[in-house]
Amino acid sequence: MEKTPMIADTINDLRNIENNKPKDKPVSDPKAVLSTICLPACIIDGRGYVVSLNEPWRKLINPSIDPQKYNPWAELINPSDRYRAVSNFCAALVKGNCISFECRLNGSDIDSKRWYIATLQPTRNLEWLCIFFDIDEIKTREISLERRASIQSDMLDISVDCIKLVATDGMLLHMNKAGCQALGIPENSAFGMPWLDLLPADIQPAGRVALNLAKEGKSGRFPGRSVDSNGRIQHWDNMLTPVMGPAGQVTTILCISREVTREIESRDVNQQLQDRLNIVTRFGDVGFFEFDVHVKRIALDDHCRKILCLNITDDSRSIDELGALVHPEDMQQAVCVTSIDQGPSTSRLEYFSEFRIIRSGGEIRKIRLVAYLTRNPQEPGRVFGMISDITDKALDSIGENANPAPKSDTFTRTYRNLSDFLQLKVSSN
Repeated sequence: MEKTPMIADTINDLRNIENNKPKDKPVSDPKAVLSTICLPACIIDGRGYVVSLNEPWRKLINPSIDPQKYNPWAELINPSDRYRAVSNFCAALVKGNCISFECRLNGSDIDSKRWYIATLQPTRNLEWLCIFFDIDEIKTREISLERRASIQSDMLDISVDCIKLVATDGMLLHMNKAGCQALGIPENSAFGMPWLDLLPADIQPAGRVALNLAKEGKSGRFPGRSVDSNGRIQHWDNMLTPVMGPAGQVTTILCISREVTREIESRDVNQQLQDRLNIVTRFGDVGFFEFDVHVKRIALDDHCRKILCLNITDDSRSIDELGALVHPEDMQQAVCVTSIDQGPSTSRLEYFSEFRIIRSGGEIRKIRLVAYLTRNPQEPGRVFGMISDITDKALDSIGENANPAPKSDTFTRTYRNLSDFLQLKVSSN
């Protein structure tokens, strides 16, 4: 098939473009090229010695170096970057093609601090054309950004919270030291892995919901869990906050995870205690109360009011009203006061007594009162205790047998009469 003139011209144009493409080929006349370059440049032989320097480089070199002398090329490089330069030159000799690297020159005090990109280009006579491009402004900005990023990373590493930066697609961009330790990831990791995949399988659905909320520009929150190197379970409160860009779009997501292991464990213990107390109050006929020493008001629960036959609608009453229920013959009944030493700043006083009361209908019942006063700055002047009806109890469960000594050896016991105790004239011991 005969080619039309238009097709023939197009084919020729394509061939010309292909032939004129820049190729990584040796420089034919390096010395002629060297004189036309306005950047620092030189010609190096295959042994690494300088054959020729152009004028821009002569102005930069250290005055102690004789430009007319046959110098090793590496001596023209800053000593701190010399190893990198020699390594790249050897690599260029092996590969036989152009290579680039960053370095500083061995010039004056000012010039030796400037950064350049050095390119080594092979020539036809087995020499190398070396040209230096000044990148000091860009490099200085890069070093400054790296320094700021390092400072910010160090600040994050100080925190005991697990701090993560997550992309909108769920990929982990950065994580502080505490986070790496919690999830078992090396601290020098490059990250880039899916964040949710690092969490336990049963936690991931809640994490995905919170992540989707953050992607929509809303805050998300979910509970987490991990296992440390010692096999101890750690609980976390994860808060996700979207990071907004200038146009109001979500660019990244900040996740701060605060360890709440102690709170979770304390909550579980408190719940267990509460469940046990509920069983005791349901089946053991025990009531609980709290007394404020300063205002002399006592708060009773429903079981206390039932035992004392008081109006259930009254939330609190004065201690005098409780004292009026005591049988007159038992006003001088002994109250055992046990003082327990719990450290230099904390002590605990326990009170135990058994006495009779006269209910509003005239019925006489015997009750047991057990209370404690913890003396510390956090809870000053607050008494907690319980009241139980022991009228129908066996005799061996009443009296000293029901008030065993504390397991601690650091305690003392004294006795006071009930009338003083109900007025809360608590002595220092």
